[in-house]
Amino acid sequence: TTTTTTTTFTTNVNSVQSRRHQLQRHQQLTQPLCERNSCSNTINTATPMHNGCSNNSRQRQRQLMQQQQPKTYYRYTKSIAGYTRLFSVLLLFAMQHVPSVLASSNLMNKHEPMFISRSETFKFVAGETIRLPCEVANTDPYVVAWKRGIAILTAGNVKVTPDPRVSRAERFNLQIRDAVPQDAGDYICQIATMEPREITHTVEILVPPRIHHISTGGHLQVKKGSSVRIECSASGNPTPNVTWSRKNNILPNGEEKLHSHILSIENVDRHKGGVYICTANNGVGQPASSQVVLHVLYPPEISVERPIVFSGEGHEAMLVCIVHGETQPEVLWFKDTMQLDTTERHIMENRGSRHTLIIRKVHPQDFGNYSCVAENQLGKARKTLQLSGKPNIAVFNSPPVSQYKDRYNISWTVDSHTPIEEYKLSFRRLPQGHEVDNSIDTHTGSSSSPTLLPMDGGGGRGWGHGG
Repeated sequence: TTTTTTTTFTTNVNSVQSRRHQLQRHQQLTQPLCERNSCSNTINTATPMHNGCSNNSRQRQRQLMQQQQPKTYYRYTKSIAGYTRLFSVLLLFAMQHVPSVLASSNLMNKHEPMFISRSETFKFVAGETIRLPCEVANTDPYVVAWKRGIAILTAGNVKVTPDPRVSRAERFNLQIRDAVPQDAGDYICQIATMEPREITHTVEILVPPRIHHISTGGHLQVKKGSSVRIECSASGNPTPNVTWSRKNNILPNGEEKLHSHILSIENVDRHKGGVYICTANNGVGQPASSQVVLHVLYPPEISVERPIVFSGEGHEAMLVCIVHGETQPEVLWFKDTMQLDTTERHIMENRGSRHTLIIRKVHPQDFGNYSCVAENQLGKARKTLQLSGKPNIAVFNSPPVSQYKDRYNISWTVDSHTPIEEYKLSFRRLPQGHEVDNSIDTHTGSSSSPTLLPMDGGGGRGWGHGG
């Protein structure tokens, strides 16, 4: 047993008596030699003296003291004692445990721990619970730990990570609640053997698509003739596919969908305006979509339902202009150069883009030319219509080829608000070798064989020409 309370360590201390003997011997040596040998010393007056003794005697005294004085060590005694104690503890530990470890080595070789689970790749949707298997056989007395990188998540039954979402489930399985994209990566299940054994699971977090930004916002106004570029940015895991479509219509390029995050439209006109939809889809959850409304600013554009309206005295006539424009144009009606106001006989209606002038109980002076004029901030447009009291154009009903060899019957109908007194009919011969076309335009009366030209019913008598 090593004593650590003393401040010196003496090599020749064996007992109290030896210690006393050393003290007595020390006292004798410390006496001047000249006192002990005063009778035999002859003092030379020329020799230097110190305490009644010559310097030579004093030097000899010191040499004898150094030879007889016990050797004493004052430094590091406490440190040596501390290391001695530590070494003793380690040695005691080794003596107690190493034999048992060596004795059980053969048993461990026979029942070494092994993984039942294998390394895999797992995919989880964000928000779900991550469950990673780590089934091990023959775990005793080894510790099974979960790691991610250098961070230890669990060790045996002890949870090490401060993350409250992490826990150890049954059979050393790892569980992480409310998965987030940052949970993606490699997770290691390790058995703490002399040479650690481990399996690695790779976790991939699937994130539903999300549209972050449309460059133009929800609404976009451009002038006619401009070019448009709209960008739709989306995120998700895996990276979503972005497509463009148009609500209740096809895209300007004639396609139903465009597989791109950028939609470009050149030379914009009113027909290219509308609602465009950006859709992002990656197969995780529901597709995400966002829309942008494209407003095309353009001057008024006018079309008419019928350029000539046939009516009669006492009847009602309707003149219709279809007006488009952005911003919404103002529409006025004129008779020749005179602007019309709403009266009992002149009624002006509009439903969306359809503007109608209704003339009740038509008078003879109502026949003539009318015009609708539309104007907005970008421009002005005009279209002319005619109100006529003449009969409408005749429509032929008979086929172009006769069923008979020696005759041909021609029939037609005419819409007229007044009785028709006479008709004029004209015809022409087919060129030699020209084949007859069995088709005929029943609205205009025109055909390739023969060409029949209904004439305007006039004041003269009807006539015909045969040949």
